[in-house]
Amino acid sequence: LNATLSWFGNSYQLQFAGDWIKPGAVVIDCGINVEEATEPGKKNRLFGDVEFEEAKKVAGYITPVPGGVGPMTVAMLIRNTYEQAVARRLHQNPSLN
Repeated sequence: LNATLSWFGNSYQLQFAGDWIKPGAVVIDCGINVEEATEPGKKNRLFGDVEFEEAKKVAGYITPVPGGVGPMTVAMLIRNTYEQAVARRLHQNPSLN
């Protein structure tokens, strides 16, 4: 297996260019940024840390923002919360074991 792992993240609304990505790479964009609408009636725009339109020309696979890793993040938070609640209940009531 020949893999290159890179994490893209920043605290600015600067997006990482598509030409920074190795051809065929799997890009998992976990960034979430909001560009507020400047005109009445327009919606805010959500976007990630990678220039999606440019990166998808180079990447083998890429997650979109929004709708990419967000649902998985929510699912894992729910799972972890459930597991901790069960562990706490078992710790508080050993007779349930």
